[in-house]
Amino acid sequence: MNSSMHTKITGTTKLFGCIAFPSDHVRAPMIFNDYFLQTGTDAVMVPVSIPPQELPAAIAGLRRFANFCGAAVTIPHKMPLASLCDELGAGAQAAQAVNAIKIGADGRLYGNNFDGEGFVAGLLGENPASRPAERIIAGSRILLVGAGGAARAIALSLASHQAGHIDILNRTPEHALQAAALTAKLVPSASVAAVAAGDVDFSSYDTVINATSLGLHDDDPLPFAPDS
Repeated sequence: MNSSMHTKITGTTKLFGCIAFPSDHVRAPMIFNDYFLQTGTDAVMVPVSIPPQELPAAIAGLRRFANFCGAAVTIPHKMPLASLCDELGAGAQAAQAVNAIKIGADGRLYGNNFDGEGFVAGLLGENPASRPAERIIAGSRILLVGAGGAARAIALSLASHQAGHIDILNRTPEHALQAAALTAKLVPSASVAAVAAGDVDFSSYDTVINATSLGLHDDDPLPFAPDS
């Protein structure tokens, strides 16, 4: 399906958004609009660029649109938007962040987070022949770089899938400590800790994950050197 094509807009078209700031990096509209076309769904998704300081007012306004049904949510709004929801799903409660919201017929705002399980599904889907899928995570030593909403969701899912040990590295150490504590609280069996940049030995890990915002743009530097 040609992603440049759009659903025919009618008076009954349902509107979905992809909330971000800025919104130039978002890819969800291309994916969802292709899906709407393929399934004959009378709906369209558009990027919605909301400055952080305007988020509460903007969400209050979106609630008033009778045909605005929900949105994908990305940087930097995942954590702030969770606090504006009337109800959070299990994933959002765990990560303290949302990546999807739905506005109910009653006007209530529901939020959930699928970052962690989505990442794990993709990681297991790689499944090199020499490394069984269940061993990619289970029993592995993992370094997670980042401590925002996506990183927290990923840490929780990795722990739920029995990662051997998870170290969390972040440029703000307090955030790494909070993410590690949250993971340990929700998955008591997890082995998880916050680490400082100077203490990281990349060769000691089976997997290193970039869960920071670096990499959204082609010219972004990575938070670590891949060849290390």
